Amino acid sequence: VSTQSTGFLHSTMSNNVLVVGGGGREHALAWKLSRSTHVSKVYVSPGNGGTALCSPLNIFNVDLPLQNHERVAQFCQEKRIQFVVVGPEQPLSEGLVNYLSAAGVKCFGPTKEASMIEASKAFSKDFMARHNIPTAAYRNFTNKEDALQFVRTAPFPVVVKASGLAAGKGVVVPKDVEEALKAVEELSSGLGKAGETLVIEERLEGEEVSLLAFSDGQTVIVMPPAQDHKRAHDGDEGPNTGGMGAYAPSPLLSAEEVKSISKIALQRAVDGMKKEGIPFVGVLYAGIMIQNGTRAPYVLEYNCRFGDPECQVLLPLLKSDLYEVIDACLSQRLHLLDVKWFNKYASTVVMASKGYPGAYAKGHAITGIDMACKEVDGVTIFHAGTSLDGASIKNTGGRVLAVTSVQNTLPESVSSAYQAVSFVTCEALFYRKDIANRALTKYLPALEAQKKQKKKTAILISGSGTNMEALIKKASSDRNYPTEIALVISNKEDAKGLEKAAKAGIKTIVIKHQSFPDRKAFEMEIDKHLEAEGIEFVCLAGFMRILSAWFVEKWKYKVLNIHPSLLPSFKGMHAHKLALEAGVRVTGCSVHFVLAEVDAGPIIVQKVVDVMPGDTEETLSERVKSVEHIAFPLALELVTSGEVVVVDGKLVWRQ
Repeated sequence: VSTQSTGFLHSTMSNNVLVVGGGGREHALAWKLSRSTHVSKVYVSPGNGGTALCSPLNIFNVDLPLQNHERVAQFCQEKRIQFVVVGPEQPLSEGLVNYLSAAGVKCFGPTKEASMIEASKAFSKDFMARHNIPTAAYRNFTNKEDALQFVRTAPFPVVVKASGLAAGKGVVVPKDVEEALKAVEELSSGLGKAGETLVIEERLEGEEVSLLAFSDGQTVIVMPPAQDHKRAHDGDEGPNTGGMGAYAPSPLLSAEEVKSISKIALQRAVDGMKKEGIPFVGVLYAGIMIQNGTRAPYVLEYNCRFGDPECQVLLPLLKSDLYEVIDACLSQRLHLLDVKWFNKYASTVVMASKGYPGAYAKGHAITGIDMACKEVDGVTIFHAGTSLDGASIKNTGGRVLAVTSVQNTLPESVSSAYQAVSFVTCEALFYRKDIANRALTKYLPALEAQKKQKKKTAILISGSGTNMEALIKKASSDRNYPTEIALVISNKEDAKGLEKAAKAGIKTIVIKHQSFPDRKAFEMEIDKHLEAEGIEFVCLAGFMRILSAWFVEKWKYKVLNIHPSLLPSFKGMHAHKLALEAGVRVTGCSVHFVLAEVDAGPIIVQKVVDVMPGDTEETLSERVKSVEHIAFPLALELVTSGEVVVVDGKLVWRQ
């Protein structure tokens, strides 16, 4: 991430930041910020036992009266705080950001008005309705008797929610009408102001996933999808909690689905907040239900901050500098950042006090934390409900530790997290033993099976590989795409496309044609590598070598090329020049099978562009390239899926 291009004013390690909160989420935020080259000191208020241990690492606990906004502002001015990161929802809903901003202190988090998207479920549901964001059918009630009557006659199973903030105790998913009526009674009378308004909505069936994004009030940068585990005990049994574990990225969503859902659920929400005069700056969290059968996404709820424990798996996956991301959000420059993530998996297992989310005993010593981090590579343990008593760490809260592991695969991540848990000793703690089980037993095996059925394809390049990029993007983002790009071969070691392929995790090989006595020897070396990788199809994407009859015959109807004209017109070199000289009004591109005769194989896909008055070869080339990036992936999909085949030299479409 370039600080120069995004307008950062603070490029040296001289900035102090304040993190508000004392849970595992806030430990993770402080941990990540402390690793920034821009940050000198991270203050955490109130912090916990874990952040108390980090003073040698430039993290310091400070006991501020967070309800006294004036005192917080005074501290920020005394310590020259560059910005404040507010972790929990309560200070946001109480207007801490409003007060600090008015006092000249920058804050990463929404204003009191924007935080209504979480603080009031009634506001949130009405907001979604106003801005055409898909959500379950619902009604809001301020009268208990009306709510009870609705439950008795509702045409669908219901979920009962207290509209206000209720510390995770404001949602009931009843099994029947009787339980729903009981929930109305309890939520309306037992939660004070939070239960004055009730939201009763249709109960949707499906799989839940958390989709979070950074927002600067207009741009959103989506994070990898995560899944948390709300119930206290294995098998999703027991009462709801703040979260007993999480993992990311979730295989439930493909990259293409993440992109489309983020537009509907996140970008649309940020656009709506801006339109209503309450721009949202901070982290917007959408709880998404992927409905059984239809796979339609519905927004269950919004949170106006990082989730906990989702934060503890997402921040370890963030490759970019968190300080720079936050600074870009605060200066409305998020669109200039290329936020990067590690191509790995993170899992966290929450160790909680026995009895949580009910009553639990405090003050029990915890040992083995340092040993766990030392013995298991890739593990970080974030503290939540802990305190430092002399040299001893003791439990003081419900959720105590979040044991997080980052590894190359999800199974490795989960396994090493539990391995680290085994080093931690405290008789007062318990944890779930099935974090990510559903993903490991249902989704990953299905994805692996699907991957094994995909046709392995190689791409031959000589230059920048723009068409290669289009093929890789489609293959990596669409889980239903029938092709795996398994190999990229170039005859030039300085081809820019090699670096692009390597960044995408694809094996690359350089085979210089000058190193061989003749063309056949060169192609035999290519063929050897294709065979070794189990390649079934080959795409030519700017490969500047004419293939011999021997190679074409061996790979007959397995090699695809793209040509910048509507074949059979304008074959060979200088297709754009020929089109302009001929005075045609349309041209385009053609994806075809490669035969020994140049540009003569069966045509699979063609895309058309207009030739505009005043076009030059350069302007026409750019317009044709835009459709090439659509045509090539489509043609490869048609061929590798078997939708089109060649019979007696002619293309046949299968119904």
